[in-house]
Amino acid sequence: MSKFLQTLGLARRAGRAIFGIDTVAANTRTAQLIVLANDAGIAVSRRAARIGAEANVEIITAPYTSVELGQAIGTQLCAVAAITEKGFATSISYELKGPRAGMMRR
Repeated sequence: MSKFLQTLGLARRAGRAIFGIDTVAANTRTAQLIVLANDAGIAVSRRAARIGAEANVEIITAPYTSVELGQAIGTQLCAVAAITEKGFATSISYELKGPRAGMMRR
């Protein structure tokens, strides 16, 4: 399992990750980062993009499927998740983008 998936799972277990497009939409005030699965549907991707733009939250498309993200957080499928703690968000962004990533927004 990649460090990205491990960190995502740790954030979930720590109560710092939420998943599901409706839950993410309802908690935009606390979101620091939105993560999309690479196989997320068009409707979910568009809604997540709108949510991210309205809340000024960075959105990352992970190089993992919804099944892989789901396994990392302990559920069957996960097309979209939001990280609600800045430290986890920075770590996850770093794992996907490298050392120059940091947090661009918020």
